[in-house]
Amino acid sequence: MRFILGFLTVLCFGLNTVYSQDTLRLKLVSSVDVVKGSTYLSSDFYGFHYTLLDNTLYKINKYKSSHFTNSKLGVITSVDLTVSSSPIVFYKESQRVAVLNLLFAQTGIIDFNVKFPNMDIAYIGMAGGRRMWMVDNTGGHVRLYNMSSYERYTIYTFDDMAHRGYVSTLTALYWLTNDNVIKGIDLAGNEIVNYSIGEDIRHWQVLEGHKLLYLSCNQLYYVDLLSKEMYILQLSEKSPISFFYDTQKISIFTGEKLNNYYIKLP
Repeated sequence: MRFILGFLTVLCFGLNTVYSQDTLRLKLVSSVDVVKGSTYLSSDFYGFHYTLLDNTLYKINKYKSSHFTNSKLGVITSVDLTVSSSPIVFYKESQRVAVLNLLFAQTGIIDFNVKFPNMDIAYIGMAGGRRMWMVDNTGGHVRLYNMSSYERYTIYTFDDMAHRGYVSTLTALYWLTNDNVIKGIDLAGNEIVNYSIGEDIRHWQVLEGHKLLYLSCNQLYYVDLLSKEMYILQLSEKSPISFFYDTQKISIFTGEKLNNYYIKLP
């Protein structure tokens, strides 16, 4: 079943779209120094921010910090923090996943190179029901891996593998194509999003399945695909690198600063 939820064309010198447009104001709550060279991942309700630096994953707030590194597994490709009590760290080169606990202690390793030697996994993310999303470059398949039964099954096959990145939630997997189209499927493999943006996307986040935040041309946009409303977030940052939104708080990363704002999305 196919659902086409929206179409948008964005140009750096202006917007040309049928979507209604308005501006959202942000209220600065706090600002945190971040070690230069870090990659910002996300923040949580307890004030922790998660970063990567020198192949090490950090969890830091103003009171305490934790970190994880395991050079024997290779270079970290991606980190999934969907389930904050059980983060997973993916190493594409070795096709392994490190499973952590809340304190960032390693509780297990899944070696997909042994389990499924014919696969070339490009992305791993947590899915509902003790499962994992798996994007397999071999054949261009999306698979679900059951962490209890240790079985995998295919739910979707891509038309092509020209993708720039993936994000996932417990119930959906999304990907950004090379021509700046965001697509998504649910756990049954049904297509739920097909959304085109005419300009390069630097960073993006999907909320509630039908709401989208994305950074393009140093502007941050919020789009509701169902109501067909689009908003520009009023930023003081000249060149934001990335962001993360969670429960009326959005964190804007500039490279050395993490600025935390209060925002009420429509």
